[in-house]
Amino acid sequence: MSEKDLVKTSIESGAFKAFVLPTDNIPFDVNLRSYCEANICGNYGKNYACPPNVGEGQELINKAKSYKKALVFQTVTQIKDSFDFDGMKEAAQRHSKVAD
Repeated sequence: MSEKDLVKTSIESGAFKAFVLPTDNIPFDVNLRSYCEANICGNYGKNYACPPNVGEGQELINKAKSYKKALVFQTVTQIKDSFDFDGMKEAAQRHSKVAD
């Protein structure tokens, strides 16, 4: 599948924006893992695509950097306010659907 087709498929699947870019342009931050460890989304230890099942932060960064390019996409969902946990859950489900 071409880069153009990947972006098109992402948008058609519900992404707001999508790009294919060199992994060298991605600002990786090992500290992002702390959000996972705080179980912000509720999937810590429950999802095989999430920590701790996927490995250590720096290990994941190194693996991502071993690829030349990455598909990066964004989903946007309007929620009522910062306490709209149902809206956040729905947004996470929509985002996961695009990733799938």
